Amino acid sequence: MVNKMRYLLTLMLTVTTIIIVSLSIKNLWSALERKTNADMEHLLQLMSSQINNSLLTADSFLRYLVYMNNQSLTDQGLEFLRQELILHPEISYLKVFNGTGQVLWKSVFSPDSNEVYTLLSQYHSNNQVDFVLLQGNHDVDNYIHLSRVIFDEQGYIKYLFEIGLNDQSLFPSPEDPSMSNIFNISLWDAKFSLLLERNYKQTKSFADIEIYNGEEKVASSLTGGTHIRSFKKYTQGIQQLNAFPLYFTMVMDRNPDIRNFQKQSGLLIGLFLTFSAITWVLSFMYQQQKYNKSLGIQNDNLQELNKKLEKTSKERKLLIQEIHHRVKNNLALINHIISLITDEGGPYTEQTLKDLSARIIAIQNVHDTLYKSSDLSQIEIPQYLTEITTMILSSVCQFPVAVENNMNKFTLPAKRVIPLGILTAEIITNAIKYGLLPGGTISFNGGFQEQNMILLRISNDGKPYQDGHRGLGSDLIEALVSQLEGDMELETGEKTTFSIHFPRDDQ
Repeated sequence: MVNKMRYLLTLMLTVTTIIIVSLSIKNLWSALERKTNADMEHLLQLMSSQINNSLLTADSFLRYLVYMNNQSLTDQGLEFLRQELILHPEISYLKVFNGTGQVLWKSVFSPDSNEVYTLLSQYHSNNQVDFVLLQGNHDVDNYIHLSRVIFDEQGYIKYLFEIGLNDQSLFPSPEDPSMSNIFNISLWDAKFSLLLERNYKQTKSFADIEIYNGEEKVASSLTGGTHIRSFKKYTQGIQQLNAFPLYFTMVMDRNPDIRNFQKQSGLLIGLFLTFSAITWVLSFMYQQQKYNKSLGIQNDNLQELNKKLEKTSKERKLLIQEIHHRVKNNLALINHIISLITDEGGPYTEQTLKDLSARIIAIQNVHDTLYKSSDLSQIEIPQYLTEITTMILSSVCQFPVAVENNMNKFTLPAKRVIPLGILTAEIITNAIKYGLLPGGTISFNGGFQEQNMILLRISNDGKPYQDGHRGLGSDLIEALVSQLEGDMELETGEKTTFSIHFPRDDQ
């Protein structure tokens, strides 16, 4: 009788365990669905927001060009274009035409063909609109073209400014860790014609994927927001951009999550078989109580560990994205510095390469000092500028120089610190080259002022300042001051002093 009762209890426990395992597997699958949709929604919103902001920035840049050159396009205006492009790495190229289609100015790496100008100018003239967004030939010209014009009094085109954006400038790099599980991302116009696309992961299963087509989109009545569909091996999502009648789509590989689900399901089934074998051999009541207690502790620890791992994974992903963003911007800055050098014309000497190397080292020192800080959200500026100056002096200066810092203590956010650091590095480098003598002094003064403004004064003694030919250093200094939304004054005499006045936060 006791054995029969034990058998029935064991059988009931086995059936109960089967039900629990089935429900657990079902919950795991539901969790997988929620995780996949959440990951897709997060990436869709993040990437579409970045693309939307890049297009808005490009259009704002066009508006500013039209405003600055409304009367006539002078040499000073062309110089302004060259300086401003340094601050816009998302723009692939820029061309400026007159009313007859003659190229007045173009950036480095601009396409030689001017066929797009004909289409843009016809649309501007026929419709009398000052803004056009045009898709290039997807098989030949993989660009989105944005243009704005200035009309003369008779309604004819006076100047046309054309900007090109391609998948390399709008979409993340294939090396971006956030793209590791992404098959494809693409951009579509309001009529659901493909504008740009990039494939990140080539697999056999990708050939079977039905990417959103025009007919399917129209039938779905997609009017905005985020739309996600999950299939056996992949998930598709579509997001409408906020400021443009464009759609952004993404195809995500589900196989890694499915393999993880299979692994967890196998673990649950293995636990069930082990538990069943134990309960048939040992005393049911005792083993049940002991095992349930042990299982509860393990589950609690596993949940806590999963929470910690999930938190760590999200933090690492965000950090890696930020690092890749910084690397991309720095490479763009170095590329524009090289462009400025080539625009000035030759001859190129060994000193040209040394100067370029010094600027790259200065940028490296700025970021090295920044990322050694314990708190990247707010950086203490006096200590930060002293460390940058010390590193530059040890790298490029061949004689002793003293550093004095009399600034009041204050902090700035990291996005303001980087251009300020590069600006300081350029001023210090110029002082070493043209002003400082052995035993000289570099001094910092200023600090936080009223109305949320910052005053920074950088001085050096030595040789008097020579006001002559404007070089690459002067262009970079003015461009960085403009990026800080500030103004600068230069004082000469016994000491050469740069006074920079800028807001603490972005305006």
